[in-house]
Amino acid sequence: LSDDPSSQLDWVMRSAELAERHLGDESRAIDWYERALSLDPTHLPALQALAKLYGQAQLWPPLVALHLREANNAREPERRAAAYHRVAEIYERQLNEREQAIVHHARALGIVPGYEPSFRALSRLYSEARRFDELVELYERAVEQAEDAETKFTFLFKIGRIFEDLLQAPHRAVHTYRRILALDGRHLAALHALQRAAERSGEWGALVEGLIHEAKLLEDPKRKVALIHRAGEVSEELLRDDDAALAHYREVLALDPRYAPVLSSLGRLHV
Repeated sequence: LSDDPSSQLDWVMRSAELAERHLGDESRAIDWYERALSLDPTHLPALQALAKLYGQAQLWPPLVALHLREANNAREPERRAAAYHRVAEIYERQLNEREQAIVHHARALGIVPGYEPSFRALSRLYSEARRFDELVELYERAVEQAEDAETKFTFLFKIGRIFEDLLQAPHRAVHTYRRILALDGRHLAALHALQRAAERSGEWGALVEGLIHEAKLLEDPKRKVALIHRAGEVSEELLRDDDAALAHYREVLALDPRYAPVLSSLGRLHV
């Protein structure tokens, strides 16, 4: 046998293939493939062949160890992340160890931020486990890594809905929707979400802010006066700020002197 490592590896691989394909001796084939990996721990044909044999025999712990060996020895980040993803899938699907699945998906994302297969899996696992704070952290990293505004908006909306519906923290949702508006002040969906979250959290000042912000964007005079009048009502009834309410009502009157609801509101303030 040659002393050249490449020649040795070639000879060992031929022996492994002979044992597997022609002799049908999977146990001996495994031994040969393991020997190949002792010569080159990152040799892809040996890793793939051994993974197939371990999987067919349902030898899950050795298969986990095999993929971890690749994750530790490979140089390419994508390949290392993929190996950790395979480990995580085995833990979840074959060994029913979801916590270990989470750990290894997180390792994949630590190597390749945003690695899509592990990102999707981790999103699902956190959601199913009701680990919503960690799901928010995952989405926050997605916001940071996003290269375009629409992707940022998508994940910020997801974060906002988690705060509103799952963590019962609508006040935190208000802050999240404000982040969208800081990027795009004309984003009506974010404005409506902010108004909804502000009302649910009792943040009446934020609600007034959202109503006035939306009114400034609208061309429809009927919708505009309705929003400003609503801002006046919130100021009057919930913030107990008659001066602010009066200013909003007067603005409505300047836009539509015949708007009946504001005439009633003004009359009430002057009683």
